[in-house]
Amino acid sequence: MIIKQAGQRHRLKTKLIFLTCLFAFMVTACAGSKNVREPEMYLLPENYTGSVYVVFDVNKGQAPEYNRDYRVYRLPESGVLLTQMPMNEGVIEEEKVKFFAITEEGEKVELKNQLYSTIHETAQNRADKKTYLFGVGLGSLDLKDPHCTVFYRGFQIGTESDILDRDNFFRLRPYLQNQGIDCNDIGE
Repeated sequence: MIIKQAGQRHRLKTKLIFLTCLFAFMVTACAGSKNVREPEMYLLPENYTGSVYVVFDVNKGQAPEYNRDYRVYRLPESGVLLTQMPMNEGVIEEEKVKFFAITEEGEKVELKNQLYSTIHETAQNRADKKTYLFGVGLGSLDLKDPHCTVFYRGFQIGTESDILDRDNFFRLRPYLQNQGIDCNDIGE
């Protein structure tokens, strides 16, 4: 009887060690596969309102720019930055994506207000004069054929009234066509 109990304890101990090792392996494997995005910094012209697009993998786009470990997206007055950088994919903490308005003196003013849901037509929303970022997200569109896909990050910036009125709102495809950007200009 004592020998049988010792054998059962040994098997139980072996199972526990096996399950612990299996669990540790699974946690390590899952953590290792997590794709982490590089931190990002968006520099916008002071008082800019409207659509903002960062278009990735453009051969003749702006060369990669970094400030410490942050990717820097320095947006021109048009609101569209064509960059040679590849799309920045993966998981990122919200505080590692920063937005700044650049004053005429070159000072950075951080833009922290983001709207995450629909803006309703109300007197209160119309009266709000704070600047907001709205609809920050990743997008893609096909140029001429499905084998030529442009990836971009886009959003709107302005007061709630600006966003409701679609002030300086524009679509990316016509902008790229007007700039003569086609499949030959997009990297692989």
